[in-house]
Amino acid sequence: MALRLWPVLSIVLAAAAMIGPARAQMPAPGSATGPMPNTGPVYIITYFEVGDAATKPTADALRQFAAAARKEDGNTGFVALEEIARPARFATVEVWRDKPALEAHGAAVAALRDKLQPSFASPFDIRTNAGLSVAG
Repeated sequence: MALRLWPVLSIVLAAAAMIGPARAQMPAPGSATGPMPNTGPVYIITYFEVGDAATKPTADALRQFAAAARKEDGNTGFVALEEIARPARFATVEVWRDKPALEAHGAAVAALRDKLQPSFASPFDIRTNAGLSVAG
């Protein structure tokens, strides 16, 4: 009888072992799956790519945009990046005091996007993160 239970017990243990990794991938209850909080810093990372002929004008436009964004109320950091190996690929990393400060910056982002739109090889890929802390 005990020998017949061994295969069943093995299957049950294997199934239980698989539940842990699956649960690790699920968001915690009450985690940031809903709307962004109005308080606390907001981190924005934006990726995009332009055609090769537009690389220099885009880099110039990003320098101007970054300088203006750094002066906006609520901006606590702004870095514009150009990939060395593929100079037509760009990224911006922005930190805003809170959601209202980010929202006030929205018109400037729309204006930049509209200005660069004819040159896009890939559109803005905007990643918004809130509720983070510095890891290291």
